[in-house]
Amino acid sequence: MPQMPLAIFQTLITTLAEGVIFLDADHIVRLCNPAAERLRRVPADAAIGRSFFDLCPSSAQREIRELLAGLREAKIVTGRRLVRTPKRWLEETYSPVLGEDDAYLGTLLISRDFTEQWRLSTENQKLRLSLTPAGRPRPAGPPFIPGRSLKEALGEFEREYIDQALRFHGRKKVETAEALGISRKCLWEKLQRNAANLAIPDLD
Repeated sequence: MPQMPLAIFQTLITTLAEGVIFLDADHIVRLCNPAAERLRRVPADAAIGRSFFDLCPSSAQREIRELLAGLREAKIVTGRRLVRTPKRWLEETYSPVLGEDDAYLGTLLISRDFTEQWRLSTENQKLRLSLTPAGRPRPAGPPFIPGRSLKEALGEFEREYIDQALRFHGRKKVETAEALGISRKCLWEKLQRNAANLAIPDLD
């Protein structure tokens, strides 16, 4: 197969809208294109030659180490992360670069600006949560029903609110608890107490 001239390859990498970073087998940054500089807000001169972990927040390092180890050991084919920065959401895709005899040479990291897709997805999710199954707007709170106590009405509102939060966060209880501003234990107790109403399938 004919080889692409190096000059053309370099031009392609430079003009790509996606951020491109190449990490060698020791996770040292060897390539960082202009889009990666812009998206990650790190100049190439400050990134190239350094460990990739020097450029990652400490809170994400364990996840990234496990991901890179999985690529090196061929336990995973590719890895994907959604990263929130102060001004945007980034979608990061990690793929192994293999040489002869499938020897691991390093990792190719592609970063894309995911902000608009995230905004549209969030707005669509909010719209779906604001409607009843019949497509009608949900009431702001439980309606007054003669004979129903305030405690019962508030309990119904709490169940509905928790159910919406769970669906918004894909039934992930850790993220739901953080969004509601309560502890995981508190959410777990509420889920157990309202399991029948919330139809949670994985409380065991």
